[in-house]
Formats: sequence, C-alpha cells, structure tokens
Amino acid sequence: MLEVVLVLGLSLPERTRLAEADGYWDARAPAVRLSAAASHQSRVVASRAVLRMQVQDEPLRYPGGAGVPRPRRWGGFRVLPYRVEFWQEPPDGLHDRIRYRRRSGGWIIGRLSP
Repeated sequence: MLEVVLVLGLSLPERTRLAEADGYWDARAPAVRLSAAASHQSRVVASRAVLRMQVQDEPLRYPGGAGVPRPRRWGGFRVLPYRVEFWQEPPDGLHDRIRYRRRSGGWIIGRLSP
C-alpha cells in the first residue's frame, strides 16, 4: 500500500535547540539510541548487511544501551504546518485522504475524495 504525507508550513524548517535534541535523545529506547549512534542518516549505504554490521558493534561500546551519547550530527527540525494531508492508496485506487487544517489554535479534520 502506498502511503504519502504532505505537509505545508508557515515558515522554513528551523533547527531545534541542543537542549531539546538532548531531551528527545534521552527519551528514546536504548536500542533506538544504539542504532541511531551507528547510523549516518541519509548517507548512501552499500547494503542492509553493512548497516547491521555498523550497528552490531555499538552494544560492545555501550552495554545494555546505557550512556549512549547523542551524536553531534543528530538533532531535529521544527516545521510549523498549517495543513497536513495523509494519503493511503490501496490496490483498488480508492485513496484514503485525511486533511488536518490549523484553525484558531486547533485542527479541523476532514476526509477528502480521492
């Protein structure tokens, strides 16, 4: 099933503050922190096997996932959307489209025709 998310924002994405990135990092499960520390997100990787080899060494450095530091390259971006659409396309082509529109401090949710 094809799934698509469309986000229309009010401004350009902005980097999150380091303290905010640290807080989010600390809230992640230990296994997720280990994987994220080993991965160089969005860089080309030769295969999934190579990626798994990179990840398998991390537990040796951080047993149980304790104390994995947030990589300097790891952070986040904030987007302030005014509209978000979620699409799901089943095999019959009769899409599910759900639209969220920001209005007066809340969201109006509606289903759209395909």
